[in-house]
Amino acid sequence: MNRFQFVADHRDAFGVKRLCTVLNLSRSGFCRWLKTAPARAAKKAADAALTRRIRKIHSESGKTYGAKRITAELREGGAMVNGKRVERLMRQHGPGIPHAPFHRHYADLIDTRFRPRIPAVRAETHTDRSKRDETKEENLRRLRQENTDLRRTLALYEEAIRQLALENHALCSGATVVPLPARIRASSPSRP
Repeated sequence: MNRFQFVADHRDAFGVKRLCTVLNLSRSGFCRWLKTAPARAAKKAADAALTRRIRKIHSESGKTYGAKRITAELREGGAMVNGKRVERLMRQHGPGIPHAPFHRHYADLIDTRFRPRIPAVRAETHTDRSKRDETKEENLRRLRQENTDLRRTLALYEEAIRQLALENHALCSGATVVPLPARIRASSPSRP
């Protein structure tokens, strides 16, 4: 039960202030709830009328129309209605109006048309094995080359970091910085 409704039902016997204090409600919230009661009743009546129209359109379509088609039919009939509202009403009044009936009535169609087809595994031949071995060797060669390139790059970065550390130490201590470009070239590995 709604707490505001409880206060409205028992306010003559106990008073609004006492009931709101006991139920941890604000009196202003209760007053706002009372003022909006006619609007809520009108909305409930409008939802009931719209639900009847949704049921009628759904049954006339042979129970195949979903929320989008029903919304389109309602708009053609002159109703200003949002698709989300139609979906909500269809969900709330569920058993009479299934939300998405397609998969219930046409399960075999979905199975035959939309399930992925997995090809059968065929026997592996000698040529397939040799191609696979060649591919494997090519991949290994490429990975070894990449590994070598990465080691060269890493060596260059290590030397640059060492040089920066020496320069930083020299600057902090007030000494003169002497660049060592020849040392970087000499320590980097040569290309094959």
